[in-house]
Amino acid sequence: MEIGIRQIIGFSALLLMGSAAVAACPETPAAADTNPETGHYFEVYASPRVTWIDANACATGKTYSGVQGHLATITSSSEDAWVDSLRATKSGLGQVWIGGFQASGSQEPGSGWGWVNNEGPFPGDNNGPAYANWNSAEPNNSGGVENHLTLGRYGAGGGWNDEGAAPGSIAGFIVEYDTPRRATCTGTECQTIKGQFLKIPAEWIDNPDDTIRFSAYEFTDPRVASGKCGVEPLTLFGAAYDKPELRIPAYLCGSPKLVVVAVDGSDLNFTTGTVLIENDTATVLPGNNPALVCRDTFGPDFYPDPAIDPQLQDVVVYQTTPPDRMLENASTNPAGPPTTDPQFIGAAGEFTDSCGSSRGTGKETSYFVVGMHIDFGAAGSTPAGSHQRFVALTRYKLTLLQQSVETAKASGTLKNGDSTKGMSASVTTAITKLDRGDYKGALAAVQKFLKFVDAAIYTPVPENNYNGEHLMRGQNIEFTLRVKVMPYAP
Repeated sequence: MEIGIRQIIGFSALLLMGSAAVAACPETPAAADTNPETGHYFEVYASPRVTWIDANACATGKTYSGVQGHLATITSSSEDAWVDSLRATKSGLGQVWIGGFQASGSQEPGSGWGWVNNEGPFPGDNNGPAYANWNSAEPNNSGGVENHLTLGRYGAGGGWNDEGAAPGSIAGFIVEYDTPRRATCTGTECQTIKGQFLKIPAEWIDNPDDTIRFSAYEFTDPRVASGKCGVEPLTLFGAAYDKPELRIPAYLCGSPKLVVVAVDGSDLNFTTGTVLIENDTATVLPGNNPALVCRDTFGPDFYPDPAIDPQLQDVVVYQTTPPDRMLENASTNPAGPPTTDPQFIGAAGEFTDSCGSSRGTGKETSYFVVGMHIDFGAAGSTPAGSHQRFVALTRYKLTLLQQSVETAKASGTLKNGDSTKGMSASVTTAITKLDRGDYKGALAAVQKFLKFVDAAIYTPVPENNYNGEHLMRGQNIEFTLRVKVMPYAP
């Protein structure tokens, strides 16, 4: 049975806008600042005794740099800490409204909670999977009328409160503006959230004013506690978030928390090259298992300690939005289901290509996931079993790469020349060598494939970055063979 966030909380898409005439909508904030992690701009307004309905209407009536406001939505622990600090330290206000509400008809204190602005549901406790930070005494629906969310009832860092029974305790509200960032960035300026970096190729940017928008969502993978890693896939987002589904296959598991950085790069032109991804997981998720770090080779003849399980390493996980742009996506793959192996069925993929921190590439801006590792479950519980599963995963990835090359040829992106023929032949050779247990030969064939990619001439095809796809997949397969297959061969 597939686990999905929408199955955890069912609530109707309710957005209370209030009356047209808003009572006492303040014009000047008590504090305002830009969250350096996401670039979103926040304002804290003093408005004693304001109702959530009026605060919500006031927030949606405000703009900043052409962006409409909304009551603040908090979807990760780092964002929570920053917003609460802005309220407590810079504004000095006590309890304030934020954008959480309980769906109409929900009677239980812990049911039906969700965010405004299509930011999705969150649980009525702190047990996940979506992020929540309730105070230990909340929610309690005191008086049967507490169906909106506040910050600050229990002081700085004290957690969330459901409110409505004590309007005299309300000091104001917080407005958030989902302001975009310029796509032209280098070095540390490419930071999305603290600890995650994206470097966007210059050729993707047609105009210096091109921007990207993104939000970060923290989850706790429910399969860790239930023992379902390697057994069940995980679906995040979907209709409750007004976002395409993120379909994570069973072999990828949280450690136990994960953060999804959802990036909208609709201004960009994805024609060639890859976006470089770097995840410093210990910074993004300091509470995760510290043993799950990425280990790389230091040269062609030096490999990691064979006693270290290669599953227990942090990886880069990526999926386009929508999922049907991934070859991994079984439901829409024009060539038919890419695999019948239940552990590999999904749409997201693992695309690590080097370590230090975890690094990888993607063919466009989409969902970038931090805080996951490979887990084959019972099938990978022994060194021999783990090795066999990595070989099977690598073969699966090679078949997808082979399919991508053939599709690029059929589309006219790749002309029939020496480089194109060499690409096809190299992938075929890699599969043959892998099947024979000649992992060094398979590695050499993939490395040759990447040289042919560098030499090939790609004709841009709208909405299909085949050059980026071939680089992304080839570099990941090379890394997997070199770091997770060859050192562990019997």
